[in-house]
Amino acid sequence: MKRKLTIIIIGDKRRICSYEISTSLLIMMLCVIVGLMLISAAFFMVNTCNIRETVAKTELPNDQTGSADHKPKKVSQDINGASLQRLTIENFQASYNSGKKLFRYKFLLKNQSENVPISGHLFVILKSGIPGPDSWLVFPRVDLNDGIPKNFKDGDPFSISKYKIITNHISTRDIYEAVLIYVFSSDGSLILRESFDIKNS
Repeated sequence: MKRKLTIIIIGDKRRICSYEISTSLLIMMLCVIVGLMLISAAFFMVNTCNIRETVAKTELPNDQTGSADHKPKKVSQDINGASLQRLTIENFQASYNSGKKLFRYKFLLKNQSENVPISGHLFVILKSGIPGPDSWLVFPRVDLNDGIPKNFKDGDPFSISKYKIITNHISTRDIYEAVLIYVFSSDGSLILRESFDIKNS
């Protein structure tokens, strides 16, 4: 004999209606409700994980490096305050003319901040194989303090909205092994420090 449940709906003073539901049907309805709740919870958890993953990806900084004809090796990069002022050095090129005793360099200084012009000063330092800044050649000429230019205002000035090609030559009889580039903001903050190995230039 099948068991049935009787549901009676009563108004204020009289019975409105009544109907019977079998126990098996009631169990099936409960299973369907519980299943829908579990599916909804699983969908909510997956959607939340996807949102967190998307946010994490958008917060990662872009890492853009340039290439040069002689493929210099980038030794180090140290960007301070990158979320506020983001600069990159791309397409770095360097060569030494032993006949004219001239060291030439060229690179693209690129502003990665949209609609935010950046101005400041930069230095190019040639490093020899001899340890210590006393053997380095700094352009423009300036005294160093622990290997860092003392007065940032003595650097080569720049102001860029998107990018600027930096090119110059330095007269020297010596051969250097690395180029170190310092970039300061207009208030003197160090916003970019990058080094390139030029032994095979």
